[in-house]
Amino acid sequence: MFRLVYFREDDPNEAEIVRYLSPIVTKTILDAFAYLFKSEDDYRSAYQILSRNNFFRDFGQYYLTSDDTAGYELYRRKLERMQEKLRDPDEYYTFDVLEERIFCFCIAEMEARYERGAKDFAFINLKQEEEVTVTLVNRFELEAETAEKLALTACRFHEMNLTEDDDDNLVFWDDDYLWFFRDGFVAGIKILLDAAGEQAGYGYNYVEKIFTDVDLKPPMMLIGTADAHRIANDQTMERFREAVNQMFSVSPEEESRWEKERQELADQLGISVEELDEELPFS
Repeated sequence: MFRLVYFREDDPNEAEIVRYLSPIVTKTILDAFAYLFKSEDDYRSAYQILSRNNFFRDFGQYYLTSDDTAGYELYRRKLERMQEKLRDPDEYYTFDVLEERIFCFCIAEMEARYERGAKDFAFINLKQEEEVTVTLVNRFELEAETAEKLALTACRFHEMNLTEDDDDNLVFWDDDYLWFFRDGFVAGIKILLDAAGEQAGYGYNYVEKIFTDVDLKPPMMLIGTADAHRIANDQTMERFREAVNQMFSVSPEEESRWEKERQELADQLGISVEELDEELPFS
């Protein structure tokens, strides 16, 4: 099943609402995927749109094949794995950052069909939305406005995307999936691996699992080894710390001048330097 962002299944106060709402969200997503991907041609057509701006540029070289061949294989396996996770009734899953990028793309495709009035679009169920809203209000005692918003998102796949003013989205934790992959997949993997990616909670093990989770051997020429990245990132962080320390360091001359000014000010006030320090802000 899909792990909700707005509620936590491991919080005793929220576990019951998760057991109610997560299956609804999960079914909404699975129904949308079934609509978008009825055949292999649908998968390939969607891939062409996703990779229109060379999203998988330079990826093929790491598997000794073309960018499209390697990119499609990863994309196809990810979509299968996402649906497999959703069909698991016993465990809650969070999509990885690449899966979130594909998820976001699928939502946008669904929204485009809704906006152009596709004849086979049948994914607005006002009765269901009303039932979910009533349940969230009466059973779980949510505010009506919050309940309506959550019901809308839970029941409408094309309404799930994160918006600029959306700080309580039901399915997206953040928009890292857009930031990391703004210059394509390979560039995004490199950022996820570096010190900035590691500090953001990603890093080598996370990147490795992007591939192993769909039974692909991680491309070592792209991701390297865990030890190499640990050493490189440690060196990067050490250089950063040195730069910060240098920025805020005080030369012996400046320290001597400061000590002299402190003593002169203390003498003017008729107090000791220690007493002066107690009066200074931030001391």
